[in-house]
Amino acid sequence: AGREKLSNTSLVFDPAGAGNPGHPGNQVVVALHGGPIARWGAEFHAELQLFAGLGFRVVALDYPGSTGWGRPYTNSLLGTAGTLDVEAVAGVIDGLEAAPVVLYGESYGAFLALAVAAVRPVAGVATFAPFKSFSSLKAHGSPEVRETLELLDGGNPDKPGRNLRKGCRIIRSKVLIAHGTADSTIPVGESRALARALRDGRNAGDNDVRLVELEGQGHDLAGRDVLERWYRELAGFAGGLPESGSPAQRDTSSRGVAQAASRT
Repeated sequence: AGREKLSNTSLVFDPAGAGNPGHPGNQVVVALHGGPIARWGAEFHAELQLFAGLGFRVVALDYPGSTGWGRPYTNSLLGTAGTLDVEAVAGVIDGLEAAPVVLYGESYGAFLALAVAAVRPVAGVATFAPFKSFSSLKAHGSPEVRETLELLDGGNPDKPGRNLRKGCRIIRSKVLIAHGTADSTIPVGESRALARALRDGRNAGDNDVRLVELEGQGHDLAGRDVLERWYRELAGFAGGLPESGSPAQRDTSSRGVAQAASRT
């Protein structure tokens, strides 16, 4: 997929087949990396290419706290996490001018995607290894994660925006959550608690809030079979969203999954 600057902190991956008959239209995936002190690099990202291959325009956003845009931008999230980053992503969604938006996030980006979905209506939220709140992750996460959270929350993990409990009652989008059962960085119990809260918040079932537990996997997925399963889950989730499932998406889904798995 083609790639261009959207702003000085974003990259855009153009959808495959844009302009061709049967193309699904102007659907957009806003992708949020983990870390959060990290960035979307120039290397191959299978999930982003998979979404582009399915006909989505992909905005890979380096939100406040990301590296590569100067120290002030990275440090801006310290003490403001759960507010500044949510506002930044919500602003990007607002700028897309009513295009159907799907949020995709990994790790901290998964938490952020769900936090944004609580303040902006979106078509769907796909997440890998999210967590329910700063407080719960401080209690159960790895020492490295706890140290990062101390920097992000300034010693106040219970400030609004740092707990998805209320957001889980508000979110009405379709949600996909995947998590490795052997994840020692963010334990799988975080995703189990999130899935329960999301389902209870709207009396939903597995069709609306899907939890995929990847047996024996850690915070980074390994093995072609596991990766193919994850990519098929993403493709199936995308195809089941409103305005999805076009002929272009159905034709490219299986091929895109195999290609993504072969590149990782």
